[in-house]
Order: sequence, then C-alpha cells, then structure tokens
Amino acid sequence: MGAVTYVISHAVFYFIEALQFAMIIRALLSWFPLDDDNIIVSFVYSVTEPFIYPVRLLLEKSDRISSLPIDVSFFVTYLILFAVSTMLSVYGGI
Repeated sequence: MGAVTYVISHAVFYFIEALQFAMIIRALLSWFPLDDDNIIVSFVYSVTEPFIYPVRLLLEKSDRISSLPIDVSFFVTYLILFAVSTMLSVYGGI
C-alpha cells in the first residue's frame, strides 16, 4: 500500500507543478497582444481554465471581490495549488 500512495502522491505533485507552470505561462502571455486563435494561447487556456473557472464562480458571489479590477481567481487558484503541492511535499515525502 505504501508504494501505491508514493506513486499517486508523486504523480499528483508533478501534475500540480506542470499546472502551475502553465499558469505562469498564461500570465506571461496575457501581457502580449496575441490572438485567441494562436495554438499556444488556446492550449494554455484550455489546460488552466478548468481549474480557474470554479474558483472564479465561487469568488463572484462576493461583492467586494467581484468589483475588483483584476482577476483574483487566478491568484487564488495558484495559491491553492501551491498549498496542495507544499502539503504533498511535506507530508507525502516528496
């Protein structure tokens, strides 16, 4: 049972690391005037949006957060992923 837990925790950890990297790429791409039809932009958005969208829906329920001029859901999602990867590395022995 320990080996299965080890493999799963490592797989989840590396998946989260790749997702965080894709989110950084998404943030960097938002600074450049690229078309939404660009294959790199569409790939990065299609990979990251399923994780950001539920947080965005949850945060839109708050009037204070939804009135902010920036997309806070991106930062909150990144912090959640960072916390999960940190817990996996500390408690999962990664």
